[in-house]
Amino acid sequence: FIPREIPEECFDFNRHIPDNYDITAVFDSSEKYRLIEEYCFGCFQEMEDGRLLFKRGFTNLNVAMDWFLGFGDRVEILEPIEMRALIKEKIKKMSERYQS
Repeated sequence: FIPREIPEECFDFNRHIPDNYDITAVFDSSEKYRLIEEYCFGCFQEMEDGRLLFKRGFTNLNVAMDWFLGFGDRVEILEPIEMRALIKEKIKKMSERYQS
């Protein structure tokens, strides 16, 4: 095995896979451990009421929606408005599935 040089630009993840969706959400304080575990310290601001303000870029909207939905009622998407509408529609479909 002969190691090879790797150009510095190969280490710039955002250059190859940019964050196309800036999402702002508010989490219950109970989710602090998970945010730190998945995105490290400093990924949120603690609000006066104890909730956590989270702002992050995501590459794929569907993956982001699934991730946020995994928090159930312990998160609220503030922006983008379009994502709020998509999540509302997805929750409606899920609710209809469990009506019987």
